[in-house]
Amino acid sequence: MIGALATLLYAHTESYDFTFDDVAVVQLNPVVRNAWWWDAVSGPYWPEQMSGANNWRPFATLSFAFEWWVVDGEEKAALARHHSGNAALYGLTVLALFPIARRWCRSVKGAWAACAIFAVHPAHTQVVAPVVGRTDLLAALGGLTMCAAFWRFRESENWRWLALARRGLALGLGGKESAAALVLLLPVADILWHRLGVRELFGRAGIAYVPLVAVSVLYISLRVAVLGDHTFTHEEAWSLGWLDRLVFAARNSWLSLGLLLFPLRFHHVLTTLPTEAAVLYPLPDGLMKGVWLAAAIPLWLGFAPLAKTAPRAALLWFATLLPWVPTSGLLPIGGGASMRFLFLSSAFGACAVVVFAQWLVTRRPSLRAAVPVAGAVWGVVFVVLSWVQTSHWRNNETFFRSILDEEPRSAAATNGVGIALASKGERMEARQWFERAIDLAGDAPYSFKFRENLAMTFEAGPSGRRFGADAPLERAVALYEDALRVKPDALRADLSLARASTELAKRDALSEVEKKRHLRRALESLRNALDHHGDSPGRFVWHQGVSELAVVLGDDALARRHLSLAAAVRADRKPWVLDHQGRLEWSREKQRAIFLVEEALSMAPPPDEEQRLRNQLRDLRAL
Repeated sequence: MIGALATLLYAHTESYDFTFDDVAVVQLNPVVRNAWWWDAVSGPYWPEQMSGANNWRPFATLSFAFEWWVVDGEEKAALARHHSGNAALYGLTVLALFPIARRWCRSVKGAWAACAIFAVHPAHTQVVAPVVGRTDLLAALGGLTMCAAFWRFRESENWRWLALARRGLALGLGGKESAAALVLLLPVADILWHRLGVRELFGRAGIAYVPLVAVSVLYISLRVAVLGDHTFTHEEAWSLGWLDRLVFAARNSWLSLGLLLFPLRFHHVLTTLPTEAAVLYPLPDGLMKGVWLAAAIPLWLGFAPLAKTAPRAALLWFATLLPWVPTSGLLPIGGGASMRFLFLSSAFGACAVVVFAQWLVTRRPSLRAAVPVAGAVWGVVFVVLSWVQTSHWRNNETFFRSILDEEPRSAAATNGVGIALASKGERMEARQWFERAIDLAGDAPYSFKFRENLAMTFEAGPSGRRFGADAPLERAVALYEDALRVKPDALRADLSLARASTELAKRDALSEVEKKRHLRRALESLRNALDHHGDSPGRFVWHQGVSELAVVLGDDALARRHLSLAAAVRADRKPWVLDHQGRLEWSREKQRAIFLVEEALSMAPPPDEEQRLRNQLRDLRAL
């Protein structure tokens, strides 16, 4: 019943749009949209290793791809399946907690109460409402299944339960790496709960860990094969020293505890980080380092004194704390105080609340009636908070406006509202938001995105036609140049500036001198893109663009050189084309490369260059 109610609590999200990270990971991800099964398993979770993130979550990516495949790539139908799938997985996760809660709370009623508290916790809106929360749901479902099955094995010694624990761990790790933390909970439970000695764990009792260790080793091996240098470190977190990492984790641990008890924020990371801080919080300095470390010690180690006198309380304390330790910043895999990181902790915390309530009623029988009433009131408040916070995820506009309700000076959220408005065609209002984001960010390097977005709104005029005769392209060109001033290697600014300058040069009202000036600016932008992003698989398009502009400007030598380079890049794409588009498309790709070289040969190259081009043509035909 509680599992069904948990699903119903989020069933209305089926009508929600893609929001925030959903866009890059799912909506615009070709691996998902085209159901490239092998790439879903063999590639990173974030497309093209965005931000150097160290993530490999194959089961989540496979599930997204499957939902697109089932509906033949129809976006709205796939989106509805994503959201309804998350709601169903949430109900199953609540069910997976029940056997664990029944053991710890020592009663079915207590387990019901713990599952109810877990089901309505407002922090879960960041897990269930966005599509990308699927990773946390799979990790929690697999991790809780592993724990419940392993403890059932300890009680029954039926090896079928151990096999289920192994499958649960595989599911959890394939969903998200956070499930790995729960493996450490099992030996602690063996010591505190089942009263096994350390020597026994290294003896016959330890044999039960062999299947779980095997799954873990296999997972690590595959993760290394896929991610390489990004396996265990995050690009923006690895440089912290151990002292700074301890201080960072200490601060985040207390923040996480506060959010676990009082989940009043909608999206803690975005509403507390300065825009220029991509992942990490500003570190405390001076005396505050010692203050945070001293404050964290009782939180981290407070369960130890309870190990002998109250082992159940000690185990619950440890279990609640454990899941957010890897993401607290203690390890070089990124971190912070995110609502999403509290998902597993809230499951064990719900059990701890019920156990504490049971202890309180035992000590004070007069509270027997008051405790259930307080729990019911708390539950109603949490349901209302969950309902309100879930509505913030309806679409990107409601998402970013909700961020601004908590942090009005967030330049990133201001820019996000502008993007949402621009996508609906409301360019005039979008411009105001982009201009405000630029004012908030100033000339900080990250502000180039805001300038790019503002420039795009000037690519169309009142008629709405992009690059139409009424489009104020001069303003767009100036803004793209301003974006490149802030960040000289901004790829989108270079490519958009080349396109806008080329379109501007087509206008009849301009003189020949002005037209050539715009064309030279477009040529310079494409060459700048090639200089800074010369390893991009799509660079053949830029080479062809340089060639076309060079022909118009009368530089045949430059045109021939870039035609040859474009052909070489097309030939290098053979493995990718064969993987994704088949042999017929590779045949076409090869023919395009041959055509480019033939075009270069038709431009009367000098003898030595002609010979080089003919050699290239011969090699292409031999492929």
